[in-house]
Amino acid sequence: MLAVWCYSLPAIAPAVDRILDVYLRETLSGYWPDGFRYVLDGYRSLPFPFDEVRPPSFFMAASWSVDDLMGFLQSWSGTTNFERQRSVNPVELIRPGLIEAWGAEVENRRICWELSLRIGQVP
Repeated sequence: MLAVWCYSLPAIAPAVDRILDVYLRETLSGYWPDGFRYVLDGYRSLPFPFDEVRPPSFFMAASWSVDDLMGFLQSWSGTTNFERQRSVNPVELIRPGLIEAWGAEVENRRICWELSLRIGQVP
């Protein structure tokens, strides 16, 4: 058996989600490693020469502050590559908009990620 998994963009709140989508798909476009395209489509296009087993749906959740979210974004390879190539931290570029969209009155928000799995057996 072999199982591979990845997670999607987190779902937080519509205004925050829009900023994250633009950050991932536009701001960091061209800064992701080649194989990142597989993550974007939940591994559906990943070559997978196994007899597939259909997994149940999974998600993970956490309670994060806006600073926790920014630390998560800072860990992305696209963020690191952008900063290395342009000498600018792209998380800092979106910080004001994220803080505004987060809402000053909300300290922590529930963050949910859908997990994408492919499970297979050797034929």
